[in-house]
Amino acid sequence: MCQGITRKRIGALLIFLGVLAWAPYFYLKFIGEEVTVTPFLAAHLSGVLPGFVLRRWDTLRELGNRLFGRKINKSRS
Repeated sequence: MCQGITRKRIGALLIFLGVLAWAPYFYLKFIGEEVTVTPFLAAHLSGVLPGFVLRRWDTLRELGNRLFGRKINKSRS
């Protein structure tokens, strides 16, 4: 990866975009439109879940090591 772009920065960006996905939903609700939540929830989760994994990868790897009692190859991080 590039020097300035880290896994944690990409994760933070994905989380930000996932939360930002709710802006059009609330705008449409504010102006009185009938809106279903499904597409906005899908966009939200598509950003927040991978963003969480990228930001917390080291913690999740350690948790996996403790739960399953094995080492995960660190060369793939």
